Amino acid sequence: MNKSTSAVSIMFIGLIIFILIFSVISIFYFYWGDLKTIQDSLSTTGSIFGAIATLGAAAVAAYLFNDWRDEKNYDLENSLLTNILIDLKPIFIELHKIRSDSQNLKKIDSNLIVKTNYLERERIDMFQSIISLFPNIKIYSEIKGDKKLINLYNIFDKYCFTMEDFYRELFFTRYRRYYELVNKDNDLNTNNYNSSRSFDIFRPYSENRKSSLLIDISEILNVFKEDALAANIDNQLKFVTYETWLEETIKIHNQIQDYCIEHLKIKKSKSS
Repeated sequence: MNKSTSAVSIMFIGLIIFILIFSVISIFYFYWGDLKTIQDSLSTTGSIFGAIATLGAAAVAAYLFNDWRDEKNYDLENSLLTNILIDLKPIFIELHKIRSDSQNLKKIDSNLIVKTNYLERERIDMFQSIISLFPNIKIYSEIKGDKKLINLYNIFDKYCFTMEDFYRELFFTRYRRYYELVNKDNDLNTNNYNSSRSFDIFRPYSENRKSSLLIDISEILNVFKEDALAANIDNQLKFVTYETWLEETIKIHNQIQDYCIEHLKIKKSKSS
């Protein structure tokens, strides 16, 4: 029970007690000496106040029920929004890792980049992570009758799935060819080929080394060119830029996050 509910209940009880005491005193004052009249008046007053108390109790019970329902709705909404924020966190981390790795890889024209971590780092299952967001967002949107959050989600999932395809093409196809070529050349030169070795190299090319990798470097850089990638959204094909698409994906993520935080703040201020 919150403070406003307690105050209403106390005020109602206090008012009933005050009127009851005032009525009893008035009866004794006006009918002092007439025992039968006093008895009848007290009986009538008791009946009236009994009825008032019954109606008042029903009103307070209804008020308390509505207040309890509001608190339970708040608890449910708060839980849903909190769970959405929790589910967003690994996606947030993954998107920023993609951004960081991509920005570094864009420098491959001037630097030899051989990083095993780009290919073997632990990653989230993007499909599973996006799908896991849906139930809480769907329930919250239905409860609130507010379609903004579910509409943001419907855009976000398409952007994330497409971004995942772009990332895989860049790193697991084009960069992998470059990476394997560099490592194969190194190991063949030393007669000790070992695909399990781990590397973390980021340094300027030697002239001979770069010339042997020009085709693979070009293939990687082509991904970053304007409108170089095809995105199929709602059966409509459009050509987009890798970095622009990534930034838009992060932007939509932040809009969902900000929506949840904003509505958590509003609910807290109402219940304080």
